[in-house]
Amino acid sequence: MNHQDNTSFNASRFMAVVKRELAINGRRLALSALALFIGLAFFMTFGNAIDAQSSTHPEAVGSFFVLIVFSLVTTIVAATAFGELKSKQGRISLLMLPATGAEKILAQVLIYYVGTIVVFFICAQAADLVRIVVTPWLNPDVFVQGPINFLKIAPNIMEHDPGLSKVTTDSYLPVITTLSLLAAPFGYMLGAIIAPRHTWIKVMVASQIVSFVISTIALLLFPLFGTDFYEFIFRIIINHTSPLIFIAFTLEYVIIIALIFIMFRRKDVISRTMLG
Repeated sequence: MNHQDNTSFNASRFMAVVKRELAINGRRLALSALALFIGLAFFMTFGNAIDAQSSTHPEAVGSFFVLIVFSLVTTIVAATAFGELKSKQGRISLLMLPATGAEKILAQVLIYYVGTIVVFFICAQAADLVRIVVTPWLNPDVFVQGPINFLKIAPNIMEHDPGLSKVTTDSYLPVITTLSLLAAPFGYMLGAIIAPRHTWIKVMVASQIVSFVISTIALLLFPLFGTDFYEFIFRIIINHTSPLIFIAFTLEYVIIIALIFIMFRRKDVISRTMLG
């Protein structure tokens, strides 16, 4: 019997899938979290100690650095989800696992998406405390502010940037940035199902191609619509009265998650030898 065809959700069975995944990859994930903490603490501490000017706006400087690392870490970790799809034996083991398809997918989402975000912010806040404690020892002349609230990554950067602060006043641009960061890992998890090997590179290249095509189309259509049209669209996007932002990102979440479920349940995607 293929348990993946059973649509009922069982909490005990779901937790068993989570524990199994952690038993297989937990050590690797724990070491990755430790490396993340050490890396953040090192660069944030020495960056603050060397650059005295950064201490005047630690929210902007520290958040900008963490923003970049957050984007890289969450997408890279998401690309390592469904690791058993890389080998034929792994695909068989995952397919025959006594759990529903939803339970298997949700276990991956919990560990490689939700877990990654939670662990990242814990590491970031802990690294910031290291910055606060160690920086005065390295450079007593630097005034160290903090702690930084990394839950406000995008607003921290934009509120302290002279160029962006005018544009983002009463706008949803910080919200757009935050929602984009949260949406990106789902695309890489979908890529982990479709192309289990070298997922991050393949998805990154594919996303750049899509961005290039969209930009090219926009440039080709520019003479037809003119500057006023594009300024109108930009104002709609960043205007605080527009609910289209939330609708667009909600649709993006729904579509990507639906594709993850659809592609994972396809027997040929899981079992075909070309993925091995």
